[in-house]
Amino acid sequence: MSAAIIEIRRYIAHPGKRAELVAYMDEVVIPFVRERGVEVSASLVDQADEDAYIWIRSFENEADKQSKYEAIYQNPEWIATISPVVASLMDFDTAVITTASPTVAAG
Repeated sequence: MSAAIIEIRRYIAHPGKRAELVAYMDEVVIPFVRERGVEVSASLVDQADEDAYIWIRSFENEADKQSKYEAIYQNPEWIATISPVVASLMDFDTAVITTASPTVAAG
């Protein structure tokens, strides 16, 4: 995929829950979004913040991003099962989502 939209998502786990969040992201969330066509290029822990988790994913364009958002976030499994677990492990209100595009030199 030639990504035109890169998302860098930084989440703050509830205190003492980062290891559980990382495991759930790696074992459940990332496979779930990949099955819906999202490219996930990194799953990271912040070395300076013991509660911070970062992942990077990409989309071809805005239309691709919106259709994949719908496939993920409107999915009954996401709504009933996955989202509640993620919410129990992290604070959605503190999430920082940076949307970026590659430079000419990088792309």
